[in-house]
Amino acid sequence: MPELPEVEITRRGVEPFVLGKTITGVTVRNPNLRQRVPRKLARTLVGQRVKRLERRGKYLLFECDTGSLIVHLGMSGSLRVTEPGTLPREHDHVDLVFGGIVLRLRDPRRFGV
Repeated sequence: MPELPEVEITRRGVEPFVLGKTITGVTVRNPNLRQRVPRKLARTLVGQRVKRLERRGKYLLFECDTGSLIVHLGMSGSLRVTEPGTLPREHDHVDLVFGGIVLRLRDPRRFGV
């Protein structure tokens, strides 16, 4: 399970790629994580600008224009910055597209949310 230091390192690593950027696309490959990913996630997030990325406990909060996206990495989850067009691997469940990069949630055990 990613512990507090790993979650903070993830936040620091992801922040330069998403801060001030607008979400231009969302792909949900498998909505059946620990909690089901809402069907309206893409509609809600596309067009939102990430104003702040912070950590509260083991949660990552992507503060956007009209609300926050809350991410928990669960036992085996990770966020990876990839280039658009990079093929997803077996346990890549959700992509957030920010123009020139893709933020990809990989979670083999599907305990993240």
